[in-house]
Amino acid sequence: MEYLRILLRVELHALAALSTCAAAVACWFMLVALLGETGSFRLWETGWNAFAYTFVVGVLPVILFGAPVYALLQAKGRLSWTLVVLLGLAPGVALWFAERTLGAWFIGCGVAVACLTHLLSGHRLSSRNP
Repeated sequence: MEYLRILLRVELHALAALSTCAAAVACWFMLVALLGETGSFRLWETGWNAFAYTFVVGVLPVILFGAPVYALLQAKGRLSWTLVVLLGLAPGVALWFAERTLGAWFIGCGVAVACLTHLLSGHRLSSRNP
């Protein structure tokens, strides 16, 4: 039962981290569009498309892989920054061999989401346990 409680909290933190990462990707694409050719999309459409694509593509790896493994490591008391970064790298590295460009995006976003999740979870735990 303890694992499920931890998993629920980690899932929420991970989805918040994914949303933050998707917003950062959207801002990046909007900046690129603002400084160059926007193509057929308006600026806000570019941002929205980047956010939606990043979130939709990332939600399954976060929910089905990242958060459960993170929660398991947390429940067993094995969390460290090294394992968090490796956890974020794993899906992107696996994808890298099939599709390098998408794999690179997964690596960058995966590490960002894992680290943000760790910060959110660590801050929550440190405020409860002085």
